[in-house]
Amino acid sequence: MAQAKTYILSPNFTYKPSGPIRLGNIIADPFRPTAILSALPADSQPAIETVRESEFELEDRKDRNIHLGVWGTFLEWIGASVSGEYAINRSRTYTATELETRYLRDEPSEVETALRVAEPAVEAVINAGLFGYQPVYMVTGIKIAKGFSAHNEMSKTWEAGLGRTAPVFGDASVGGELKAGGSEERKLTSRSGNEDIVFAYQLHTINVKGKSGSRTVKTNVLESKAALL
Repeated sequence: MAQAKTYILSPNFTYKPSGPIRLGNIIADPFRPTAILSALPADSQPAIETVRESEFELEDRKDRNIHLGVWGTFLEWIGASVSGEYAINRSRTYTATELETRYLRDEPSEVETALRVAEPAVEAVINAGLFGYQPVYMVTGIKIAKGFSAHNEMSKTWEAGLGRTAPVFGDASVGGELKAGGSEERKLTSRSGNEDIVFAYQLHTINVKGKSGSRTVKTNVLESKAALL
């Protein structure tokens, strides 16, 4: 059984562990982890577990190919065809000499979560839903990369063709094809040097149900298609 992917990459790789992406923060948008609605006070930090991996590497590769062929009745009648192909290949490789994962040892309890969602800034977002309560999200895990580097490669290729055939006599025919194409390639490598950066973060969705005065709060780890780890 494949392991569930729950960690989303940081919007950029310049945030330090002491920065805005911290355990216990509550946010409104899962892809804007620095827009904080609520943070834990310094004297109320939860128990944290830590796991370390050495010589970490992650490759994210996406390939797209589009092929177009046009024949149609009219083109067949004049003995012509139009074709085209477009391809995009993107590869991102992330490496770190050490990847440290910090996560909340215990699931957020319903009692403490209810207190957090009652804070004015959090409650305002929850009540802003068009069809009932809107979910908010708590940062429950972060991955800190040490000796980090990112290598991005992207290539584009395209080709278009125009074919033409004409009868000569009997079943014989002559034809030709005109083709044009090109390619483009980009490479970018960035390194953090000795700086530790927040590479990815995990969220729990906080859902509020029920009427005012008898509301219940449920939390579940967010499994997003955008998660790579």
